[in-house]
Amino acid sequence: MTEAGARSLGLLVVRMGPTAQDEEEFNAWYDFEHLPQRLALPGFLTGERFVCLEGAPRYVAIYDLSDTDVITGRDYLAEAGQHFTPWSKRMLARVGSVWTRLDLEQIYPGTLPRRADWDGVALYEFGDVEGDALARCAEAINTAESFMQARAFTGVFIDRPAGLLMIEAPAWPLLPRWSGAELAERLGPVAGSLRSYHLYTKYWRSDIVGTLIRPERS
Repeated sequence: MTEAGARSLGLLVVRMGPTAQDEEEFNAWYDFEHLPQRLALPGFLTGERFVCLEGAPRYVAIYDLSDTDVITGRDYLAEAGQHFTPWSKRMLARVGSVWTRLDLEQIYPGTLPRRADWDGVALYEFGDVEGDALARCAEAINTAESFMQARAFTGVFIDRPAGLLMIEAPAWPLLPRWSGAELAERLGPVAGSLRSYHLYTKYWRSDIVGTLIRPERS
């Protein structure tokens, strides 16, 4: 848990799915304008893009924030909404309904950020979940799996209750492939609140999705 007196890290998770027609421009926009703009803002500690190995939306951007106030702060709001650049407005209009966002607070473990040198990420999204139980689940995974890093988050905004379990690994083949009874056992009391889970590998502009080998579910 976060140490007494320490501010909790925030996490911003944005998933988008451009059409095949827009994908090339979408990636150029994200790589050359949107991501650099976000990382230049105060409070954005890390920011990286990932590609979904199965399912949709295809792309996710994950940002560690110094605290949960960053997304409501003056610097962030000055570049959001009506203040987006023309390019941002055009691309966001095109992704339309294939767009989701989670604003989260890290509840375990302390203020540990993402492993920037690791390429694999699994995101387990929950509905209205009990935070302590989710934190205990992440702690159990860290204890049992030395080659993984698990972090637990709960939603910031009351009108959008959510929980997120993020599991990181050095590469996507090392990510957990739990399903069925094993998944229920690993998640324990929070299993009933699970909405979805997806596996991701880090996005590289020089190695677009078509070259990836997609894992087969067992």
